[in-house]
Amino acid sequence: MMYTPPRAQRPYPRRRKATIAEKLRFADWRVPVLRIRWTRRKTYITIGIILGLNVLFQLVYPSDRLLPNARIDGVSLGWQTLPEATETLNQAYQGHSVKLVGDGTTIASPTIEQLAITVDNTDRLAHAQYPLLWRIMPLSSLWWQPDVPSSPKLTTTTRTEQYITQTIMPVCKRAPVDASLKVEHGKLVVNQARRGGECERGAVSHSIGAISPRLMQGTTVEIPMRGIAPAITTDAANALEQKITKVIGKGVALKVNDETVTLPANEVIQWVIAQPKDKILVASISASQASGYLTKHVTPKVNIDPGTTKVATYDLTETSRTDGKPGRTLDIDATAQQLSEFINQTRPQPAAVTKTVPAKVEYDRNYSSTEDGLNALLKHYAEDHPGTYGISFLEIDGKKRNASYNGNKQFVTASTYKLFVGYSVLRREQLAGWRWEDNQVCFNKMISQSDNPCAENYLKVIGYDVVTKDANDIGFKDTTFAKSGGPYTTANDLARFMAMLDAGQNFSSANRDRFLSALKANVYRKGIPAGTNGTVADKVGFLNGLLHDAAIVYGSNGKYVLAIMTDGSSWNNIAELTKRIEQFRSQP
Repeated sequence: MMYTPPRAQRPYPRRRKATIAEKLRFADWRVPVLRIRWTRRKTYITIGIILGLNVLFQLVYPSDRLLPNARIDGVSLGWQTLPEATETLNQAYQGHSVKLVGDGTTIASPTIEQLAITVDNTDRLAHAQYPLLWRIMPLSSLWWQPDVPSSPKLTTTTRTEQYITQTIMPVCKRAPVDASLKVEHGKLVVNQARRGGECERGAVSHSIGAISPRLMQGTTVEIPMRGIAPAITTDAANALEQKITKVIGKGVALKVNDETVTLPANEVIQWVIAQPKDKILVASISASQASGYLTKHVTPKVNIDPGTTKVATYDLTETSRTDGKPGRTLDIDATAQQLSEFINQTRPQPAAVTKTVPAKVEYDRNYSSTEDGLNALLKHYAEDHPGTYGISFLEIDGKKRNASYNGNKQFVTASTYKLFVGYSVLRREQLAGWRWEDNQVCFNKMISQSDNPCAENYLKVIGYDVVTKDANDIGFKDTTFAKSGGPYTTANDLARFMAMLDAGQNFSSANRDRFLSALKANVYRKGIPAGTNGTVADKVGFLNGLLHDAAIVYGSNGKYVLAIMTDGSSWNNIAELTKRIEQFRSQP
């Protein structure tokens, strides 16, 4: 009997015949397969139709119109006719900037339109037509782009030449930079010279006429420049730096009286300045930069304090004098000049130079109780204090003394002009039918609070010339609103105005009381009111460095008028002068 191995050990299974059921299941797959084949056929047919329609579209597309997605130089020109596309590109190029560069420096960046250059893209767009070869290629209309020449046709005009002459040539130059010296980290350092340049007219025209712009790229035009050499070369500056460094060495020996003081090299170097003179770089020592060190270390070795001269005066007369000895101090400017000559090797050794300091002067001033004494007081006070003064004093009660200093000097009025405006307002209330009730609020604000809008409105209504005439007609000839830079007035005019108001001259009784009431309510009290214990009716003015005060003072020794006009002084000084006058009036 032959041996048969187990099934698992057989090399392959036995083939058996398919059952009827299996044959039926295999037959069921035939229908889907046929359906798939029919679906693919329809897809191919559809694609063919689409491609055919696309080719038909491409064949009938107008030859004088660009494709929908056409772009030239980054500008979208879809659906445009050739003339329309030409105009669109021309406008785009007109706004294109051209950078003009000379010797590495940008001279200007005008647009083509500013250069008055005409642009014509007609020839370029003649190459933009959709060719037949590409029309029969399916879908080429979706990606085909015209291949045109790189730049349009440019033509310069007479206005181009005008633009070059008027706009480019004035700036088509670069001044040469001379070499110089500076101090860095305690050492002299050379600033390199740099050549300048200047454009030639013909070269500019040729360069601009040859430009070939592209919108997608920056357009740069190199303009040749004729070189200009600096007057002071880098070699000359290097030679000067080496000479100064060698001369200064480790320090400078300065002769001071009978001794020698060594100025440290790192200090002296800081004082060196180099400036061009007659096309040569000249070194010197800056007195202002050397001042701090010399004052601290050299001045004490030469300094002698001045004495005091004592002067006694009575009014404007000097009654005695004791002269003090003059002093001595270091002359910084002259010593710096010595050091300058030393570093330039024209002086073998520098020396400290001194100058005389006059003795200080102390005044013992005494004044008579007369007008001469009062005039002397005003003069001395103005001369002893900073600023420019105009002062006028009128004593209404008591001895009725008058005095002034620069009384007729014209000053810009600042807000004291509102006194004269106030007079013109009240004058119209008296003569022209103006009603006080209509002006009361604005008048009081103008005088008591120095309100500007009210005063300016009155000036517009009345007129500058009319206010000037009103003031001149009652004797104030140095007051004007018509002079350029004004209005102007003087301390004498202000004082006489206040005296006239106090007396009721040219004012009705009611208007005098109204004006005085507003003046007494003045809110600015740092000037004359701060220098007296009496009641004060005043009007101030302040503008930039101008400080003015005009007042009627109701003092313990009687009434007086004081007008002080200043430029460059202070309210404290005005108050102090008022105290001095009060003390003067209190003496027998």
